[in-house]
Amino acid sequence: MRLSVIVPVYNVAEFVGECVRSVIDEADSGVELICVDDGSTDSSGDVLKAVLCDIRPDGCAMKIIRQKNAGAGAARNSALSVATGDWVMFLDGDDILAKGWLAVVRTMAERHPSAQMLGFGRTESLPVLPVVPRDSREVDVSHVVGFEAYERALWQFAYRRDMISGLEFEHIIRVDDKLFQGAALLRASRIALMDGVPVYGYRQREGSIIHTNWNHANFSAELIWRLRFIESMEAVGKTMDRRLWRFMGLCFLEYIPRHLQEVSDVALRNELKASWFDTVLKASRHGFAPWQRFAMRVLGMTRSRVAVWFFCRLPFVLKQLMGRHHPSSPRRRILFCGVGFGRGGLSRSFPAVAEILERRGYEVKVLVPHAGDAGRLCVPRHYEVGPAFRWKVSGFWTGRALRLFHLMTGGCFRFILARSVPHDAFIVYGASCCMEWCRYSKKPTWGFLHSAPMTGPVAFLRSPIVRDLRCSARCCRKLFSVSSAMKTAWNALEIDSDVMRLPSAASLSPDEHGAVRNVKTCIFVGRLSWEKGPDRLLEAFEKVQDLSLVFVGDGPMRSELERRAEAPQFCGRVTFLGWQDDPLPFVARSGLLVNASRSEGLGLSSIEALEIGTPVLATDVQGNRDALSNGRYGRLVPDSVQGLTEGLREYAADAHSCDPEIGFAAVQNELLAMSRESEKSLSEIEWIK
Repeated sequence: MRLSVIVPVYNVAEFVGECVRSVIDEADSGVELICVDDGSTDSSGDVLKAVLCDIRPDGCAMKIIRQKNAGAGAARNSALSVATGDWVMFLDGDDILAKGWLAVVRTMAERHPSAQMLGFGRTESLPVLPVVPRDSREVDVSHVVGFEAYERALWQFAYRRDMISGLEFEHIIRVDDKLFQGAALLRASRIALMDGVPVYGYRQREGSIIHTNWNHANFSAELIWRLRFIESMEAVGKTMDRRLWRFMGLCFLEYIPRHLQEVSDVALRNELKASWFDTVLKASRHGFAPWQRFAMRVLGMTRSRVAVWFFCRLPFVLKQLMGRHHPSSPRRRILFCGVGFGRGGLSRSFPAVAEILERRGYEVKVLVPHAGDAGRLCVPRHYEVGPAFRWKVSGFWTGRALRLFHLMTGGCFRFILARSVPHDAFIVYGASCCMEWCRYSKKPTWGFLHSAPMTGPVAFLRSPIVRDLRCSARCCRKLFSVSSAMKTAWNALEIDSDVMRLPSAASLSPDEHGAVRNVKTCIFVGRLSWEKGPDRLLEAFEKVQDLSLVFVGDGPMRSELERRAEAPQFCGRVTFLGWQDDPLPFVARSGLLVNASRSEGLGLSSIEALEIGTPVLATDVQGNRDALSNGRYGRLVPDSVQGLTEGLREYAADAHSCDPEIGFAAVQNELLAMSRESEKSLSEIEWIK
């Protein structure tokens, strides 16, 4: 990446040398330093010339622009007009960058190629300690601007130059940088943030613009930029998160009135109060908390000195409480619940689904019920709320017996600890045994179900279970099946559902994508249970001597499989890796993924393997047929031990026997198109209305 660092300079000769050297000491030929001498009357220009002579031959390119005094905003505009970097950073002439700043910025740019702004921390403790890159995260701001992005100042971001192309700093002293940063946030769709890394050293000094006394111009600017940001945000179809709405309300009703009371000139104070009354009345039309809107209207309409006196003396804690409720329109909360989190491909698809909903402005929460065999929690931590209940049963109270117990009790114990979780829409996300949860919520309910419905092994259980499934389905706005096989199974019970493939969440880093495949290694990814068929895969593998087998997953059959794999005929060719949070790196290094399922809703592990270029061999059951497009994407074999044996033997003789008929590139393009179509379908659903 090529980076331009812009430094406006005005009468800071005492500090500008340290400022500029903090840039050039680390910068290489990929950095461009542009200093704009904004008509300084001290020796700032001479200091810049001296620094220019000290730049080493392999160092950064430094430009010095001289102009008549026009303000920091005009100086930055002059620098932007000649900047050539892919990214732009702003540095004030009396501040500094920490040692290691360039590595932090470049690391963030490499980690987050889709980000348009890179945010980092600041410190007011000088000298600044060296910094090193740490964990960073990417935030979607295409619909919702969060407080964590807004609270950072202009100089705590690196901006992609093509994103801010056409933006200019306005000549409004004190807030020109805030207006520019707000406009950039409204243009951006994704930003990257690295918390706890103070790259920027901010110097507090007397005489700076921010520390000048309050006058009419300064006060008006403080009002203008906040109100303009809110109006511009609504014009482009964005909103703010709860913390930011609350902060904005406190700025109008706490920060500004407090400074008003400190103005000693009575005439000026009355003039400033009039501007404040007008602004809070305009602001009350927007999406603040109800109590904040009420206070704004009272103050703006009555213009009462008594009201001002009373409100300005309210304890700060009460003002915080008045702003704690988010406005009703932007607050849309979706609660997910399902046992699918923790095992299988469904839990790996959840982050992609949640990201789509967050882009639309929803707050996503997750409940994970702990039943007898609920598996592990595999949900990003910022989504997790907790378990709906904490029973861990064993012995007789497992499987269908536990299900019968919930039928007899009406499922009232299922969510005994979950009813306090606020939500506006409820999504059941998991196996068919989750169906009775659809009756938990009185809010709009939706179902994403990934396994065929189980109706009990004994005839007398079938009727009440089917009745329960139908009753639960009637409580849903819509049921979604992840494959046509599941739709057929639900239709057999007279329950209607739509087929919707979930968006793909398969992702590998570049080095993993280029992993060397061992064509003699076969891999099984899934739960080690009867329906997934690991026992018959091991039996088939016993008859094929030229391959090795890796099991990734855990489950009730693991101990039995490990005991059988110790037999001499396997010669140590079978490996058990157990549970893996991310199995894709292991799949990328294997020659073949084998899906031996006896029944399958949709073979998501097969789809993920195809997305990273690993061939697939699968049993010919409906869910696998859907995943492999009836054999176009991979090899389907008869649903038996003999079928698996023949398929493995043919693969051992010819490693390309399981390759897609249409080639991996075509398969990946088709899967990408399906994923985009499902993203579009998910984004078009009105979950709450």
